[in-house]
Amino acid sequence: MRPIVLSIAGFDSSGGAGITADTKVFEWLNLTGFTVCTAITYQRDDYIEGVDYLSWDKIKRQLDVIYTKYQIRFCKIGLVENMEVLEKLVFYLNKNQTRIIWDPILSSSTGFMFHQEISHRQLTGILSNVFLITPNTGELQQLFPGRETEETLEQTAKYCNTVVTGIRDENDSPIDILRKRQALQNEHFPTLQVAKYEKHGSGCFYSSCITGLLTLNHTLSSAIVKTKASISHFLDSDPSLLGRFDQLLKYE
Repeated sequence: MRPIVLSIAGFDSSGGAGITADTKVFEWLNLTGFTVCTAITYQRDDYIEGVDYLSWDKIKRQLDVIYTKYQIRFCKIGLVENMEVLEKLVFYLNKNQTRIIWDPILSSSTGFMFHQEISHRQLTGILSNVFLITPNTGELQQLFPGRETEETLEQTAKYCNTVVTGIRDENDSPIDILRKRQALQNEHFPTLQVAKYEKHGSGCFYSSCITGLLTLNHTLSSAIVKTKASISHFLDSDPSLLGRFDQLLKYE
């Protein structure tokens, strides 16, 4: 059986984001993708009408069925209802020795706000128990309002690895920045090919691709390099808001 990787996220019927998109990424990486649904969203590629969240009991029931048979090494968490549910997920996964990649989905690319308030009392405890977080600059600012990026990375490095997308360097070129846990310096990952198009769910592609490559035993830095190369091709794979996988390189 192929290596197993898990996505815990919302359902998007357009297939561009959430567990449907993550499953496409995992399949492209030649992995077996398991999914646990946290929410039903009412959306298409360019519009979100609303969201209904599943209770923790229903989420846990899905997890219990999986974990009674399988051991999962890496898991991506996307959209969840609130910090209380996220805390319970983190505790459950840590108990089962699953490393967590948290994609802090606070708003959609179409402008729909999923969460207005972040409990900083709980945030530190969550960061202490995840392997990696993958915010863009806007999400990082929502998690740690009023702080510069470097100051925030110094803070998160006390607890976990952090990779931030959407950064501009001194030449106004796009880069991603990784600060590993307990590291004193950042790693910079330049964007070698600037995409012509945008995609619904590009953040989901980014976090699930890293999760999948970690499952395939790539180092964190290597997983980011390969993800950045892949996402550039994915963004340009089609002029619409929904991308294609048929021409992307395979990684093993």
